[in-house]
Amino acid sequence: MQTPIATYRIQFHKEFNFQSVSGIIDYLQKLGISTIYASPIFKAASGSTHGYDVADPNQVNPEVGTPEEFTTLLTTLKGKKLSWLQDIVPNHMVFSSENQLLMDVLEKGYASPYSSHFDIEWNHPNEALRKKLMVPFLGSPYHEILKKGELQFKYTDGLFCIAYYDLQLPLRIESYPLLIGKNMVAQGGQENELSKLSHELVEAFAAIASVKGEERVAQMEKAKQVLWQAYTSNKAFKSHVDKLLKAFNSSIEKKHQLLAFQYFRLAYWRVANREINYRRFFNINQLISIRVEDPAVFAQTHQFIFELLSNPAVSGVRIDHIDGLNDPLSYLQHLREKAPEAYIVVEKILEQGEKLPGNWPVQGTSGYDFLTYLNNLFCYHPNREQFHQVYSGFIGKKFTYEELLYEKKKFVLERLFVGDLEKLFLQFKRLSFYIPEGVDILQSDLRQTLGVLLACFPVYRTYINSPAVSEQDKIYIEEAFHKAESLLPDQKNTLLFLRKILLLEFPKNLNKLKMSNWLKTVMQFQQISGPLMAKGLEDTTFYIFNRLISLNEVGGDPEVFGISIEEFHQFNQDQLQHWPLKINASATHDTKRGEDVRARINVLSEIPQEWEEQIKKWHELNKPLQGKNKREAWSISNEEYFLYQSLVGGWPVEDSLPENFADRLSEYLLKAMKEAKVNTSWSTPDEEHEEQAVAFAKKILDPSHGFIPAFRPFQKKVAHYGVFNSLAQTVVKLMSPGVPDIYQGCELWDLSFVDPDNRRPVEYQIRQSYLEQIQAKLKTDRQGLLADLLKTKEDGRVKLFTVYMCLQLRNQYVALFNEGSYIPLQVSGKYKEHILAFARQKDGQSVITVVPRFLTKVISDKQLPLGEAVWADTAIELPKSIEPGNWEDAFSEKSMKSTGKLLVKDLFKDFPVNVLVKT
Repeated sequence: MQTPIATYRIQFHKEFNFQSVSGIIDYLQKLGISTIYASPIFKAASGSTHGYDVADPNQVNPEVGTPEEFTTLLTTLKGKKLSWLQDIVPNHMVFSSENQLLMDVLEKGYASPYSSHFDIEWNHPNEALRKKLMVPFLGSPYHEILKKGELQFKYTDGLFCIAYYDLQLPLRIESYPLLIGKNMVAQGGQENELSKLSHELVEAFAAIASVKGEERVAQMEKAKQVLWQAYTSNKAFKSHVDKLLKAFNSSIEKKHQLLAFQYFRLAYWRVANREINYRRFFNINQLISIRVEDPAVFAQTHQFIFELLSNPAVSGVRIDHIDGLNDPLSYLQHLREKAPEAYIVVEKILEQGEKLPGNWPVQGTSGYDFLTYLNNLFCYHPNREQFHQVYSGFIGKKFTYEELLYEKKKFVLERLFVGDLEKLFLQFKRLSFYIPEGVDILQSDLRQTLGVLLACFPVYRTYINSPAVSEQDKIYIEEAFHKAESLLPDQKNTLLFLRKILLLEFPKNLNKLKMSNWLKTVMQFQQISGPLMAKGLEDTTFYIFNRLISLNEVGGDPEVFGISIEEFHQFNQDQLQHWPLKINASATHDTKRGEDVRARINVLSEIPQEWEEQIKKWHELNKPLQGKNKREAWSISNEEYFLYQSLVGGWPVEDSLPENFADRLSEYLLKAMKEAKVNTSWSTPDEEHEEQAVAFAKKILDPSHGFIPAFRPFQKKVAHYGVFNSLAQTVVKLMSPGVPDIYQGCELWDLSFVDPDNRRPVEYQIRQSYLEQIQAKLKTDRQGLLADLLKTKEDGRVKLFTVYMCLQLRNQYVALFNEGSYIPLQVSGKYKEHILAFARQKDGQSVITVVPRFLTKVISDKQLPLGEAVWADTAIELPKSIEPGNWEDAFSEKSMKSTGKLLVKDLFKDFPVNVLVKT
């Protein structure tokens, strides 16, 4: 296996392609990166900025380069001893005209070889959808679109289709005779050549109806070629077809009748949430899920992936949205069987305390679990209740996080997933006669209870795929039932029935078919609980519960509000034992805010009283700019509270605001408000409120208003401490068990907001120049470099230097960091609670990491956390397993001796974080 030493995440799109990354390979290699961790590079929807809307998984996206350019890039990487980690998308594809497999299904129906490729409910209880696929992309109700003439039949590239702006859907072959017509008789009643041609084509298409299987497809393609040849070579015939098309397009009745005849049903997009008959990625209509559990589908969609994995430059894959799959374990086993030496990690969101299934044949997760623990390490837990009072007092409302999460999961289920719930309900209803407990259950009770149970689920999903339910899955299921029972005390019988179903408590002598249907229903339940958690938690609750928004992160739990050093050590030790080669992330393309924004906001947890004084002052100052608002007062205050935290965390390092900052902030606020779904939303926007909120944000940033002078002193103070939080979390990530990942550009300060803000172009020329300066200075004046980096910390070179030095160690001591033990180190002295220290050790070689935290209680905002005057008697106590000896400071190269302890005043003499190497 080709295990990465350190990965660097790249977001590919037409503005940053294969040629672009070729230009930074030398820079990444010098930085210490071993592996480029690439966003999906498969053919995607035109203009895609992320690649997850895959149109063809077996082609390179032409917008990022040609196959030849990709091959050249991999060859270059291999020559420089770098590798490639590919992000893949096994769960879904884009629903668009560019998805040729899906278009084939729409044209051929069940005759298409891909008819079972997509996760479609062909036998939908709604007769209007039976044997049809819903196409929910109309911007207005269907009848209005018809009247406006926005749906037009066309004949292009040999296909009759219906066009709705950029969307073109092929018509079924049985439509062709109607659109060709055969009543073409010349004057005098004599049949002419044109009439004969039309008649022959109509007969040819009509004859196809009686042909089955591959022969049918072959005849269809042949007939279409003949028709296209006639249309492009015979002007009279072309004119005739065009007239017929015009006649259909000018008649609402004819248009409707012909559309009703198709294998699809065009629908208003708002209808989808209630009547959708295909599984989506979350609630995104444009992403249709595929049945990758089908061996044929797996084989078809993974041809290029396995071709990639056979390339010696490709180390492995990162699997997007593993929880979307029907049976993740079977998928991973199949993948591992085909690629036994591949490095495989999965995107899996683990709730606090949840463990990755130990039987998954992977190296671990892509790092959200590490991010959560790392982030919480810098949140001051003792102030939790005080901070909650500050938050509740400012917004004028009290609610608990747990209650809010349940409420919003219910809200999302009833608004965005009601069609999915109905489909699941029908599955459970069919099972109600399998066991006595289900016979007398009312449909309304079952539907209601099923929804409550889903909203009570404590994790994204369970992983039941056989009659044997794991103990871990039982715990989560029982936890959900315990909460549901408290909410529905009158539904004991319904809950008893659902418990037996979900725990697979089969009655004796149940036949295999019924057992199979039972298990299938439970597996479908699991596929819904994941998206529901994601939308209810990440994309709703995280934008409402704004107590400390640095904790509102993918994989996070805002209720935790900080962890102890011991908890962090325990997490790292568990990772080393079970998943030593997993990825450790601190920022990704999906994180809610930049890693250094979080580092700043975490400082607020240390100073709740000062924070409260500031926000009250700002509120009074800005109150005249608010204007009248028809929304509830608490919700307006909640948005204002969110805004102030975002400004504290995301304020640029420049002395004057960049011109684009107000626009960036406005786009961020709009997205946050829409995701919160309180005062506006994506589906029901309140444009007046949105405009008012954005106007308020822009007004307070106006230099003529007094907010900035009142805001900046406090923001600068927080930013000062945030720098040391950032450096500390950087070192801890780079030295901990696992493979560290750097998201593109984050080797300098990452002060971005949520996507698409965090996908802005990266200025690599600046980074290359900075690295060259650092490398040169290290050779001539290391002490001067350290002083200069701290003096000019705003430019981010201090972070780049930290990344660079730590990655040099990772490359020098590969075995130690991959396999070495993890030893928590005890700290003594005045500031023992403010120091995290641990050692990595293997075969007599040792590396010690020491970082500070909660510095508002240690230094003023005008001080650096350096030297004896700051750290006094604080010391690292070395265990007997680490023998006394000489150590070298990796940053300053100074040597020091240990006789059982190391004084922090010496460790932080020149630089505010330290890594020591035993010499």
